[in-house]
This record gives sequence, structure tokens and C-alpha cells, in this order.
Amino acid sequence: MARWFGYLVTALLLVAVVVWAGQEAPPAAPRSPHSLRPPEKARLHTRHVLFDWLPIAGATAYRLQIAEIIRAGEDPFAGLLAAELTLNAPQQVVAAGLDWGRSYAWRVQPLTGSESSSYAPAGAWSPTHRFSIEPLPEHCPPTVAKQYRPGAYHPGLTLFNVSSVNKAFGGKDAGIALAVDSAGQIVWFRYEPYRFTDLHLLPNGNVLFASHEVAYEATLDGRVVWRTPPGHRVHHDVTRLPNGNLLCLVYDERRVTFRGRRETWQGDAVEEITRAGRVIWRWSVFDYLPINEMDEVSYRKWKRDQEPYDWTHCNAAHYDGRHNAIYLSVRNLSCILKIDRRTKKIVWRMGSGGNIGQGFFSYQHAPQLLSNDHLLVYDNGNRRDGRNADEDAGNAFSRAIEIALTAAQPPAAKIVWEYRLPYSQGQGEVDRLSNGSSLIADGYNGRILEVSAEGQPVWELTLPGGKPRDYIIYRSERVPGLYPQFGNPPVIQ
Repeated sequence: MARWFGYLVTALLLVAVVVWAGQEAPPAAPRSPHSLRPPEKARLHTRHVLFDWLPIAGATAYRLQIAEIIRAGEDPFAGLLAAELTLNAPQQVVAAGLDWGRSYAWRVQPLTGSESSSYAPAGAWSPTHRFSIEPLPEHCPPTVAKQYRPGAYHPGLTLFNVSSVNKAFGGKDAGIALAVDSAGQIVWFRYEPYRFTDLHLLPNGNVLFASHEVAYEATLDGRVVWRTPPGHRVHHDVTRLPNGNLLCLVYDERRVTFRGRRETWQGDAVEEITRAGRVIWRWSVFDYLPINEMDEVSYRKWKRDQEPYDWTHCNAAHYDGRHNAIYLSVRNLSCILKIDRRTKKIVWRMGSGGNIGQGFFSYQHAPQLLSNDHLLVYDNGNRRDGRNADEDAGNAFSRAIEIALTAAQPPAAKIVWEYRLPYSQGQGEVDRLSNGSSLIADGYNGRILEVSAEGQPVWELTLPGGKPRDYIIYRSERVPGLYPQFGNPPVIQ
């Protein structure tokens, strides 16, 4: 009997499998956009903390309590709270009551009612969760903000990376990335033992940066989720393309024969690298520029027994999706190349040795194409009017410029806007903000300046050091917040 019962069960199971095989699988339960944040025992690098939890049925609001953990084993909520907030929903960014180098406990309670009447508890407190905010790095630079026209300030946080010619970070050639608010208060940081050479906040809330010849993608709290494989030697610029691949500037070192001598020269290449680490597109200066186009002054100063000759020193590869082009800044040749991404041909050359824009800039940084097809450039101005590259006295100056380009081929070029700055022999960038103002990373001057379209100062951030060039700023960008993947909820201060 037991044997026949076993046969019957097996047959029924087979029938069920056959029937099920002919049907579509049931739809998977939708994944909740909510999860526990900050994660349990997280060690955060930000004072703008995203709190998130699973919504509770029937709750019209929530009470969030945050308490500093003073002594282990004690109830953190028995004493003075760091913050107690009534919130309409999960996924809220809180800065109130939070500070660097502290540990916190938090919990939420569902409420019913409304703001116009009163709220009442609709359930018990959640379990207690814990997190900590890391202390700022030991050698973090001071930040001082000044608002000249508060009403004109473009909303958001300013994200930038700092290094030091004088090795002010404890004698190391290290780097610190920071985000500050309009008051100059640091709200996020990342420390690297080597200087940063680029930094972006991605739509998924991670940061993309380059340091020590590697491109990284990391979470805000420092966990590296991706990096370029060894051997790519990434420097200065890394960009996430619309297809998810990365566009990277990389060193390209080759042996050349120059003036009858075999020498090692360091040039540059642009590579498109997949997430799997495969190079699917490459363009090298050695294949398109003659080596007799070089900088005589730097060549004479070259310590050939110690390092390769820094021939081109490219510092930016700006991707233009509308025209499928790349704008390559060749700093040591004081020119910008527009490269057709499909054919790899140079469409035009602007600046020294070019067919347009002669004398517009020298030793420039960070060309960026605007929506009106104008080009923004940070003009460092080294050797302007024949001046020595390292001279910063007299009438030397740097500037942010906007260059208009006609539709002709080659286009006619004209400088239509400029903002003069104290001389910065290296680094720097200018971004155009959505309100028409410009955000300028002022390189070796260690400051960031927001100026209106009329050229009026709006906001200024300085990093006062013990001596000049203690802190220099490579690039900066204004971002709405640290959590684009959640729509950048407003910060509760």
C-alpha cells in the first residue's frame, strides 16, 4: 500500500510539473526601494546621513530618534537626544545633531494622525540600530566660505579634490576629496594616500575618481566596488560614458629617436575601457602628432637620467555625445584637439600650432563643451607673452574663458566671455551652472569661486594654509546632494 501511495504522489508531482511548464512563471514580488540605512554598524564619511527603513502599514508619519552613544551598555535614549524628528516617510537625509568622530544609535516609531491635529504612536519602537561617523582626516584643510550675493548662490554642495605642493598632509603626497555646503562646512570626505586626479559623483550615488594611476568607483563610505585592471596607468581624467564604459586618459611611454638620440618619452592616450577591463577604443598622441612638436623649455630642463620626457602632458579628455567627439587638452603643447571618435581623425586644432584660436590660452586645463557648442576652458597662462613657465610675478594672470565656435569647418573661434584670476601655473577648471553662473576651481590659488554671468562674485571658498600652495584644487563641481539615486532629498539641519 505504501508503495502504491508513493507512486501516486510521484505521478501527481509529474503532472504538476508538466502543467507548470506550460505556464508563465509568477511575477517576482517587486523589490522594495527601501532598505535599512545607515546599515548596521556602518562607519560613515558624511554628516549628511540618509535614514531609511521599510514603511509600516497604517503609519501616516514616523518619529525618528538619534542618540549619541557615550558608554557601551547604557541605554543611549535615556539621556539627551542628538535629534528627535517627526518625518512623513522613510528616506530622509539628516544633518541635525550629527558630528564627526561620534557614534550614534537610532530608532523609529510609526505614528498616526496629522500635523494639523496631533500625532499618536501607532506601534512600538523599532529595534535600535547603530552607526558611527568617522573623524575628519588629521591633516584636513581648513575651509572658509564667503557669500557675496547669497540670493544668487546656485543651490547644492561643492565637490572638489585637494592636494598639496608642500606636502601639507603629514609630509605625504596624499589627497583629500571634500564636499562642502554654502557655509563652507565639510559634509563628506575621502582620504587617499596619493593625490586625486579626478572626482565625480555618479547617478548611482558612488564616486568615480583616479588616484595613483588607477580609476576607482567607490561608495560614499569608502568601499571600492570597481577599479581599472593593472597596467592602464590612468591619470588626470576619467569619465563614465552613457554606455557604462569609462573614458580614461592613460600614460603612453615609448622609445623615440629625437635629434639623433634614442630617448624614452611619455605621451598620452585616450582609452575606452569596459567594466570587464577590456579596451575597445584607443587613441594615442604618438600616432597623430609629430614628435618635433615639443616644448623646448621643458625639454632643456628634463632630467633624462631620472624619468621619461613629459612630452604632451594631456590633462583632459572631454566626451561630446552630440557630435561623437573627444576634446583633448594637450597642456605642454598649449592646444586642444577635437577628435572624431568614429574615424579617430583630428577635426581641428585650437591654440598653439592650430588652425583656430591661436594665442587664446597656454598650458590650459579642462575644456568642456556647453549646450550652445561654446567651449569653456581654464587658461593657466604659463609663458603668456614669453614669460617663464614658473613665474607668477608682475602682470601674470590666469583666466576662465568661453569660446564661441561657428558651424564652418574649420570653425571660426572667438572669446566671448572671460573672468581674470590670479596666476595659477597648474591645475584649475571652470563649470557653467544651470543659472548661468560659473564655478571656478582656481588651481594653485587654493580657492573655488562662483561668479555670475555678469562677472560678479557670488560665493568664494578658500583653504587658508600656513604658506602659499599648501592646498591646491584640481577640479570642482556643484552637485544637488550626495544621494542622486534617491532624488536628493532635502537635508534636515
